[in-house]
Amino acid sequence: MRIALAVLGLGTWLGCAGQSQLSGADPLDRLIVSLFQTARKLGVPFAAARERIRQWMDLNPPDHFLLVEPDEELAAIVIFELRQALTAPVKCCGFTCCPPKILS
Repeated sequence: MRIALAVLGLGTWLGCAGQSQLSGADPLDRLIVSLFQTARKLGVPFAAARERIRQWMDLNPPDHFLLVEPDEELAAIVIFELRQALTAPVKCCGFTCCPPKILS
């Protein structure tokens, strides 16, 4: 059995040769590495960063997206594009459906 040793931005990774290794080529991996590097620069303990990430991951995603747009033609274009990009249902209304407190 061969052992592979890789030094990454977060420290040293040790595993068996042939296992998937983080190359840093994946944009998501680079984003995660950047997050932890920034947390380290800010003096955030690793355990605290991990716990906060866990809290964010446990949040429920929204069940729909509401577009408030009084211009019907513009709303139709935006709704079309949002539905292409989102998995949640997209709803639309004008300003009359929103409480005044939200619009101020």
